[in-house]
Amino acid sequence: MESRQINVTNTVALAQRLRALGARVVFFSSGLVFDGTKPFQSEADTVNPQCEYGRQKAETECMLLAMGKSVAIVRLTKVVAPELPLFWRWAEDLRAGRVVRPFSDYVMSPITLGLVAEAMRRLALNWSGGVWHVGADAQVSYTEAAFRLATRLGACADLVQPTTSREAGVDLETVPMHTTLGTTRLQTELGLAPPPALAVLDECFASL
Repeated sequence: MESRQINVTNTVALAQRLRALGARVVFFSSGLVFDGTKPFQSEADTVNPQCEYGRQKAETECMLLAMGKSVAIVRLTKVVAPELPLFWRWAEDLRAGRVVRPFSDYVMSPITLGLVAEAMRRLALNWSGGVWHVGADAQVSYTEAAFRLATRLGACADLVQPTTSREAGVDLETVPMHTTLGTTRLQTELGLAPPPALAVLDECFASL
C-alpha cells in the first residue's frame, strides 16, 4: 500500500536518520488513533484506530516511541484556519444566499495553528519525549460551526440545512462520536490551557 510506504516506512526511516545525527524528532499524529467512543482520551490510553489513516498513525507512533526519549509524539485535534476550503465555500455560499448542508454527525475539536506553534516552541525549550495531546476544551459538530458562521455573516439561518454523511452519500471510513483529547501534559508541563472551541471558530471566522 503506497500510503503505508509514505506514512509508516519512510517516516520511521527518516526519524532513524535524524536520531543518528543527534536530532530530536517530533511526529505529528492524530486523535484517530482512538476509536472515538470516549471523550478526552488521555496520553496514556491504549490506541484503537478504526480507519486506515489511524492505523498507520498508530503503527508509526509505536515504532517511534521505541526509539526512546528523543522522540515526541504530538497528537492534534482539528487544526482550523480561515483558509480551510470548507469554510471558504460556506462563507461564499451564505453570502450569495445559497444553501449549505453541513454534517450533523461529524464533530471536531478545533485548534489554531498558533496554538500548535506555541506548544512546539515550549516543547523545544522544555524537552520531554513521549506522547503529547493538543486539543480544545470541547467539540462542536460541523452543523454548529455552520450556524455560527451564518450568524457572524448576518446570513439567514434557514440557509444552513443540516444533513448526515450517510444522507449525503459520503462514505466516511469512520465517524467518531468524540474527537476531544485530554491535554494533561500540555497543561501541567508546558503551561498551556486548551482553548475554548467556540472561541477558536470565532477567531477563524473573523477573517472570512
